[in-house]
Amino acid sequence: MDCWRFVKASFGIIWSLWLAGSQVSPSVEKVLLRILDEMGLQIEQCVLQHRGRIVKPMARDEVEQFVKKMGQSLKFTHIKKETNIDGIRYLSKAQYSRNLMIYFRVINDEPDQYWVQPYVSLEIVADGNASLEWIQAKNNLENILEKQGLIPHFYYSIQASKPISSSHPGEFTFQVLKRLRAHQVEAMRTKQTISISAYSAWIPDRLETKGGWMNVQVATRINKERKRLMFTLGTPIITIEY
Repeated sequence: MDCWRFVKASFGIIWSLWLAGSQVSPSVEKVLLRILDEMGLQIEQCVLQHRGRIVKPMARDEVEQFVKKMGQSLKFTHIKKETNIDGIRYLSKAQYSRNLMIYFRVINDEPDQYWVQPYVSLEIVADGNASLEWIQAKNNLENILEKQGLIPHFYYSIQASKPISSSHPGEFTFQVLKRLRAHQVEAMRTKQTISISAYSAWIPDRLETKGGWMNVQVATRINKERKRLMFTLGTPIITIEY
């Protein structure tokens, strides 16, 4: 009997560990949104952007067909073509949903070469009411990019705000960094603004700089006209302080 109880207990432990290991971890974006929500911030805008050149060169005559296929996958009804001194640009945008826009750009900056590697940019912009839909749209775009032979790599920026309190913006910024378990790499400070580039071990991507590795930027400033603390959290390369 004791042996049987031991076997059942061991099986239960193994089963629990298997379930824990099999659960899908939440995306970085979802975790960041939850942290901001727990800290009493109102999400105002979420921006997600994929950008980079195609991996394999293509003949310049194939670029328009590539753009057309991408446009069909994204369900764009019209793609504008512009030719200027910098090359050929293909631009389009679409209302993905009521509170979410998608912007599409393809740039061939070497139109005189036979083999080219166009630059592709896909940007999702959502207001605070579509923050979760923003993550769902990212998953759809990843599938589209992969089907077109592209390697998805997204940069993000989340903008939020809360009423001004008596505390300095820096105090709130460091609270966020503490929740991210991040350490400071670089910083810029004024009386009303603080912007910190940091490194968090649980955020997968990273960027090497003179100061060291970083993968997140936290920026806070006081907006006197709105009487609110304005907050931006995102990838260092595209974070915009507003």
